[in-house]
Amino acid sequence: MSLSEKVFRYGERGSGTKTKTGKPQYYENILQKCFDKKKLFEDPEFPCTDSSIDIKKHKGNVVWKRPSEIVKRPRFFVEGVSRDDVQQTNVGDCWFVASLASLTQRKELFDRVVPPGQSFKKGLYAGIFHFVFWRANRWVDVVIDDRLPMLKGGGGYLSIKSGVANEFWSSLVEKAYAKLNGSYGALEAGTGTEALSDFTGGIPEQIQQFPLPKDIWRIMKRAFDRKSIMTTSFVAQREEGSELTEIEQDDGLYVNHEYSVTGVTEVKLEGSDESVKLIRLRNPWGESEYSGPWSDVSDEWKKVSPAKREELGVVVRDDGEFWIEAEYFRKRFMMVDFCHMKPGSVEEDPLAKRWETATFEGSWVNGVSAGGSHISEEKYGTNPQYLVTLREPDSEDQDGECSVLVSLRQKTQRISTDHVDPNVGMWKAIGFTIYEVEDAELCSKPLPIEYLRDHTSVAVFEPTPCRDLTKRLRLLPATYCVVPYTEDPDTECDFLLRIFTEQKSVCRECDGGDVCVPKPLEHKEEQEEEEELPPKVVEIVLDAFRYKTSISTEELRLLLKKCFEKEGLRLDFPLEVCRTMVALMDKNVTGELGPDEFEELYKFLTKCRRAYQKYDPSCTGFLSTYQLKKALELTGCYVNLHVHKALVIRYGRKNKIGFLDFVACAVKVACMEEIYLEHADEHGNVVLSLNEWMKATMYC
Repeated sequence: MSLSEKVFRYGERGSGTKTKTGKPQYYENILQKCFDKKKLFEDPEFPCTDSSIDIKKHKGNVVWKRPSEIVKRPRFFVEGVSRDDVQQTNVGDCWFVASLASLTQRKELFDRVVPPGQSFKKGLYAGIFHFVFWRANRWVDVVIDDRLPMLKGGGGYLSIKSGVANEFWSSLVEKAYAKLNGSYGALEAGTGTEALSDFTGGIPEQIQQFPLPKDIWRIMKRAFDRKSIMTTSFVAQREEGSELTEIEQDDGLYVNHEYSVTGVTEVKLEGSDESVKLIRLRNPWGESEYSGPWSDVSDEWKKVSPAKREELGVVVRDDGEFWIEAEYFRKRFMMVDFCHMKPGSVEEDPLAKRWETATFEGSWVNGVSAGGSHISEEKYGTNPQYLVTLREPDSEDQDGECSVLVSLRQKTQRISTDHVDPNVGMWKAIGFTIYEVEDAELCSKPLPIEYLRDHTSVAVFEPTPCRDLTKRLRLLPATYCVVPYTEDPDTECDFLLRIFTEQKSVCRECDGGDVCVPKPLEHKEEQEEEEELPPKVVEIVLDAFRYKTSISTEELRLLLKKCFEKEGLRLDFPLEVCRTMVALMDKNVTGELGPDEFEELYKFLTKCRRAYQKYDPSCTGFLSTYQLKKALELTGCYVNLHVHKALVIRYGRKNKIGFLDFVACAVKVACMEEIYLEHADEHGNVVLSLNEWMKATMYC
């Protein structure tokens, strides 16, 4: 089971959530304990305090009550679910409210977020409920107690409420979402597509322009065929400071109002070869319909056969649902929001079309891969890179192009808007650039900064302060490189990159794949001719081995110190590093080095010196950790981005690495590569038991 399919418990390792105790919360276990102790659950992870509200204007003005303290006979559901069950009150989370209302229209999606079997009935109720949300490539089961925030003095609900007084499922879903995000205050700013993505695991996309693109019907039809959720709206210009109100227009449509998209089709007209493209919309109020061309009562439907009208559900009733002609829609509306479902999100219709998807979890690490957005800077080339190979155009595409959705999400935690610096904002500015790659199989990986500078990008999406940045592209079949970044270099953040295509594609990290291990050090004949040791160093080495055939780790430390002093360097390697040096060269596992082994070691350390000097030409005494990977390559050690990150965490200090730490790093990498080569089969695979692995690696 992949990470994106498994349901993690709140606080479970790998879930992206933590508990104060360090132990995950298992709904079933807690429920049973409550039954055994005959006590109602009180959640220590989301206490009934102002910290869980985190809204300044409500500080000290909230009292927490269980549903049984609010009404006499609380129920989880009353006659099923509907949009009327979700009503906003005193938290500014209209974006969440609207999305939760939309979720009620898709039972298969709703049932995943709201697991069945929850109730206030005796024998089932213990003051505990749970809900499931998608959190950056993880489904997380969030446990809560049912104590809800109410305003003091009879001020009513702080949280969402239902249109039915004794129904509480929507209030509890909101509380679980607030817990996942840290507080109710953290929900006071967001977009509907963000919440829909958290409910479904889908990719959020927004098309906003007026008029809408000429191919908007085609885009919506393909999205509809793939079970995407869509909403649409248009807004009116208003004076600054004036209230945004929903006003009925002459054609029955409401400005500043959001409609659900429930159908996209093309209808053949009787008696001609012509056809008309239509879009079906639904007013969430359940009434107040469009009255223009192709509305329920328009004469245009006389051109369509009765059978087709029945198939499309065209009936004259004020139920809030209606058809509208695509071109009229394009010139009337100005925004379409999508939530594109990834395969496996729900039980799939076998006839439904599917997106082809690829998902990558990455990070911008200070000193490693946080290169920023400015290609003029050398650091830009350290940003993560991902290759996308498009092999065939979309079906029925006359231009021979491929539809591609690229969605970049930062994994930054929400915070209350009261704590957001207005000069910084809640979200870091993120963006990405896409390059076409020629001879992809022959190119260095990752693509060097020189390559990126010499090739014109096919698309640039400037850094934008948002959680999700999703862009739609139409590209010719080829291989492309996606480079995600933050606006400023050295900005740390984890991210999720997802790529959706209509046809099969090949997506992979552009990082050289597995580490490229060099030839073993003892294969001198296969390496370039190396310089001999300097005569003044040879003299010291001969003296050290005059009366012995090998030296210990402590003796190695003193010998290296003497040799480097002869070359004008004051170096004193830590004893632990010297032990790793011995392990690297000691093929017989004696714990000591002979003269030939010492000579090989000294030549390797000389390589380290030259590599370090190349990337520290000003002799500052420090190497930028961004250059660590390249410097290691000059010593014959090759690492990918993930190993690079681990090395910087282990050996780097504030984006810098000193020479002794660099040598320690290079020796460790070389030693690990030697162990790999020793145990790899002809296909490069290594299979070891735990004891074998510990024996092989403990010595180094």
